[in-house]
Amino acid sequence: MKNTKIWIGFATFVIACLLFSTPPQQKIVQRPTVPQRIEIPPSPPKPYTIKDATASILVENLKAHVYYLASEKLQGRMTGEPGCNLAANYIKNVLTKNNLP
Repeated sequence: MKNTKIWIGFATFVIACLLFSTPPQQKIVQRPTVPQRIEIPPSPPKPYTIKDATASILVENLKAHVYYLASEKLQGRMTGEPGCNLAANYIKNVLTKNNLP
């Protein structure tokens, strides 16, 4: 009888320990960090020199612009006339195409 009380007491103690004990903490494994990708800024553009600018001017292109602006289609380009507006729009489009404000 004495052994039975000891075993019941021991079993009660074990059950209480199991019920009221906190679960074992899981070990948190730190993942290795991946190095961040470093963005390398682009190198600045090469300075545009006068020599580069003059080399890019072609006689054929100049002639084409002058011939169009002097053509009969623009009707003399007088102020307030349709030819003046056509010439202004043409110049605006050429400047915009070449990224000039």
